[in-house]
Amino acid sequence: RNPGRRHGVCVSHMQAPPPTTVLRGHRSEVTSVRFAPWADARGQPTLLSGSGDGELRAWSLRTHRSVVTLAAHSGKALIGIHALGGGRIITQGRDGFVRIWDLERSGGGGGGSGHCGGGGGSTPLLEHNASCLSFCQAVPAPSAAPGVAHDGVPPLPPLV
Repeated sequence: RNPGRRHGVCVSHMQAPPPTTVLRGHRSEVTSVRFAPWADARGQPTLLSGSGDGELRAWSLRTHRSVVTLAAHSGKALIGIHALGGGRIITQGRDGFVRIWDLERSGGGGGGSGHCGGGGGSTPLLEHNASCLSFCQAVPAPSAAPGVAHDGVPPLPPLV
């Protein structure tokens, strides 16, 4: 038996396919990627990415360009992204904070575009200091039922 073969496939000669697209924009290494559950006006999916400097980007996979840029966790790696729907996402950074953002308010949740470096949509809807989770990823509990608080902002779902 040849140790390099498994079930008739030669493992040593397998190569990854070449990329079809390269999305450029982050200035630091990409640390988290997630598809959003919403699409742009033409039905193309949105990709969310976070980087080692805490930057969050939403990408149009139709134009291959960033439609939203947020300094979500300034200077600290963004280690988790969870899309809630309706343009809202949860981010977690190594700064110890879990935050909820509204990308529609930031200009890109519904296929628009925007850059948020300060003011406007660059302020999180909710922020939770979970410093004990700074090296573990918080995950919304699958049984969390969506709800709306008095001010129209969804409550932070239970974190596991």
